[in-house]
Amino acid sequence: ALAAQQAIAREAEHRIKNSLQLVASLLRLQSAHMAEPVRRAAVEAATARVLAVAEAHRALQRSPDLRKVRVSDLLDELAAGAAVQHPGTDLRTEAAEALTLDAERAIPLALVLAELVEGAVRRAAAGPSAAPSDTMLLSARRRADDAV
Repeated sequence: ALAAQQAIAREAEHRIKNSLQLVASLLRLQSAHMAEPVRRAAVEAATARVLAVAEAHRALQRSPDLRKVRVSDLLDELAAGAAVQHPGTDLRTEAAEALTLDAERAIPLALVLAELVEGAVRRAAAGPSAAPSDTMLLSARRRADDAV
């Protein structure tokens, strides 16, 4: 019974992730038809937020028990998403496998991190010495009772 319940939960997570990716694809199609740069940027920002939630769900799918997310998986998913949104971006991740976060906090954290990563990537791309080979590092570590 427990195995069946876990299988159902994994399937639900998978469907949620796929639905969010579908919404992001629809938003991308919409932004491609927008002539005004401000509106296009707003829709692209909404797309990035939807994808951040989908990436959190993908990281949750990879967890052994669906209650905790490995921070390393979450960072990997965010880096992969940023690389898709900004081709040529070199985002590396670094986090101990043992560093986990409860599932309820993973999605808000993914949204915050996605905003920070998006801003950093945009600033790096706009900088005078920016090059496609510039590397950025997303890292997480435990410090006392906190994660940094």
